[in-house]
Amino acid sequence: MLRCEEAMFADEAYGINRFGTVEDVKALTPEEVYAAWREVLETATVQVTMVSSMDPQPVIDLLSSRFADIDRHPVEIKTQFVSGLPKPEYVSETMPLKQGKLVMGFRTGMRSEDDMMPAMKVAVDIFGGGTYSKLFSVVREKMSLCYYCSAGLFNSKGIVMVQSGIEDANEEKAKNEIVHQLALTANGEFSDEDFSASIKSLTDSILSNSDTPEEISAWYASQILRRDMKTPEEYADEIKKVDRADVVRAAKTIMLDTIFMLKSSGEEE
Repeated sequence: MLRCEEAMFADEAYGINRFGTVEDVKALTPEEVYAAWREVLETATVQVTMVSSMDPQPVIDLLSSRFADIDRHPVEIKTQFVSGLPKPEYVSETMPLKQGKLVMGFRTGMRSEDDMMPAMKVAVDIFGGGTYSKLFSVVREKMSLCYYCSAGLFNSKGIVMVQSGIEDANEEKAKNEIVHQLALTANGEFSDEDFSASIKSLTDSILSNSDTPEEISAWYASQILRRDMKTPEEYADEIKKVDRADVVRAAKTIMLDTIFMLKSSGEEE
């Protein structure tokens, strides 16, 4: 998926590997690393999540004292949301593998990470989430075009990534059918049973984030970029309010942007 993202976001900061390049890392000096560390302390958004029944004030006091001597001026994080290309870009590579991998990157009509979020979440789930989804039940099970096939929404960037393991000979059929199943979703051609199954699956998954302290902490840590944090219960309620028309509107904005095919040479090293 990283190679698809590199091609899809070649002209955007999102496409830059967070670790940089091997050449950049090798060229680093101790002074540059220390300067970068100081920059992180001064400009990074810092969020501390505490899950406990104890008084949080001692923790607040300790952290405040540690940051007291640091000139804090956090940089506002702005993500660029871009619409799809007029014509999808195609990139392919060949490696010594027994199985090919097809990754398709789609851009949505989201203008921020909160825009259409609940409806988009359900739309992508019906398209390629659980066993009731179109990619699993049709592309994988009924048509046997891939070993696995699923779609995931990355709302922080407003993109959908479809990943599948396929035989090279099935590439065109798989690509066409994946696009076709998205079109069916956008046309509202999914059953009430599948819609209900998606709502239940998503809400159950969201509410499970309250099961353990670790999951509660991870839930709030994942919302570091959000303007308004939501509890699992609040977000689950938003999912429950999504109707079929909302799903159709969201799905209609999903447009194919980039196709990356990792072809198999037939032999695995």
